[in-house]
Amino acid sequence: MSDDIEDLLARCLARLAAGADLDACLADAGPRAAELRPLLEAAASLRRLPVEPYSREALLAGKVRLRAVVASQAGRRPRLLASMWRTGAVFAAAAAVAIIALLALSTDVFRFGSTTGQAQVQGVLSAVRDGTIVVKTPDGELIIGVREETQVVDPQGQAQTPDQIPPGANVTVDLEDSGGTPTAGRVEWEDQREEEEGQPDATPPPATEVEFGGTVVAVSGSEITVQASFGTALVRTNGETEIKGSLSPGVTVKVHAVTQPDGSYLAREIEALGADGDGDDQEEDSSGPGGDSSDDD
Repeated sequence: MSDDIEDLLARCLARLAAGADLDACLADAGPRAAELRPLLEAAASLRRLPVEPYSREALLAGKVRLRAVVASQAGRRPRLLASMWRTGAVFAAAAAVAIIALLALSTDVFRFGSTTGQAQVQGVLSAVRDGTIVVKTPDGELIIGVREETQVVDPQGQAQTPDQIPPGANVTVDLEDSGGTPTAGRVEWEDQREEEEGQPDATPPPATEVEFGGTVVAVSGSEITVQASFGTALVRTNGETEIKGSLSPGVTVKVHAVTQPDGSYLAREIEALGADGDGDDQEEDSSGPGGDSSDDD
C-alpha cells in the first residue's frame, strides 16, 4: 500500500469513526476513491457487527504486532506487488489493515507514532511492580511489561530505571510486542507541575491513585517523609487514612495514595512492613502516624 493511500485511508477511517458519511469521505479522495471504496465499505460493515469483549492489553498487543509487520515490509514491495494491488488477495489484506486501523482510531488509549512501526500509549504512571508499569489512561488502567532493554528517559533526557519515575508523572510509552504482551520499548516521563510553573491559571493535574514503597525518614503530625526509589516523597494523612502498623524512622512502608497538586501524596492506606520488609510481626493500628496503641490503665 503506497504512503499516500495509507494517509488517505487513515484520514477517511478517522472521519468515519467521527460519524462522517462514506460518500463524503470518498468525494475528497480524488482519483484514489475507487481504491478506497472497498476498504472503507468493509470497515464500515464490520464496524456494525457485535464485538466480543476484549482486554485493552490484548488490543494493544494486536495493534503493535500489526504495525511491526507493516514496518518490516516498508521499502520491500517488489513491482509484482504493485501490479497485484487490485487483486482480491491484496484487497483482503488491506481490508484487514483497515479494520484494525478503524479500531485503533476509535479509542483514545492507542496512538500511532510518528513512524510506521511506532505505537504509543500516553497516560499517568500509577505504579511500578513485578516487571511492569501500571499506566492510567482516560479509558482505564493498562499494565505494560518492562525489560532490561527498556529505555527510560527523564524530562532532562537522562537515562533512568522504571522505579525512578515518580508516581503521578505523565508518561509516553513506545510499545513493542513481546509474545502477545504489550511491552515498553521506551518510556519518557514529564512532571506536569514543572510545566505549569509560572502559569497561575493552569489547570492542576488530575488526582491519580498511585502506590509505591519506601523507608520512613521522619514523622511530623499528619505528615510522613518517605525515601522512595524516585526520591523523597511527602505523604499526608487525614482521618480517613488507614495505617497498618507503627510508623517511625527506618520502617519500610507500602503507600496507597492519591496525588495532590503540590506534588505530595494523600494516603489512603499505609502499611508498615518492618525494617526487613516483613510485616508479619506488625500489629494493625489505625490510630495515627505514630501508631500509639498502648492501653490506658
